[in-house]
Amino acid sequence: MAQLAGVALGVINCSSTALADPIALSPVGLAAPESIITFSERALADTSQVSTEFADLGVTFLPNLFYRTGDHPDWASVEGPNLRTGDPEVNPFSIHFESALTSAAFAAIAQPPTAATITAKLGGVEVESFETTVSIDNPENYFGFSDIVFDEIEIAYTEETRLRIDNIQLGPSANLAPLIITNIAVNREGGSRDSWKENYPKRCFGRS
Repeated sequence: MAQLAGVALGVINCSSTALADPIALSPVGLAAPESIITFSERALADTSQVSTEFADLGVTFLPNLFYRTGDHPDWASVEGPNLRTGDPEVNPFSIHFESALTSAAFAAIAQPPTAATITAKLGGVEVESFETTVSIDNPENYFGFSDIVFDEIEIAYTEETRLRIDNIQLGPSANLAPLIITNIAVNREGGSRDSWKENYPKRCFGRS
């Protein structure tokens, strides 16, 4: 007779052949974000390091960025307080989300312009990536992802420049229900009898 050995819980990493919808050089980013972080939510000293200061709003920055209080009338989509990559330079850097999302976008400018690789990750694993150009001269300067599940966006760039980011748009949270494995039974003769109940999201790394 089989003897019940235990109950295990795990998180499924499912994938799809469908690719994400990258948001590259968009004039608006997300059409209907659930929230927007403008960096005016905190009164920080100019050039302060920023890592976890906006965690309660849903984002942290690794390794860090720098808070800037000023803007410029010609900086499209970057108004008021914003974050900058350095001095010292921070490249690459990541926007980490406090919960996994199905979409997010942010405004970014650079002077001089630079080629950049923008990567969505989930649990540190690459989900989707694209190459683009970040420039101070292009008013269509929102970047991000939709229709996938991710908890981090990494930005890496090639030129000696300074990037500024602003207006981080957060989309819906992902429903990462676990894969539930129950009734794992192993008999005394070393055989096994497994049964399980699967309960996982319809959308994982691609569109449903």
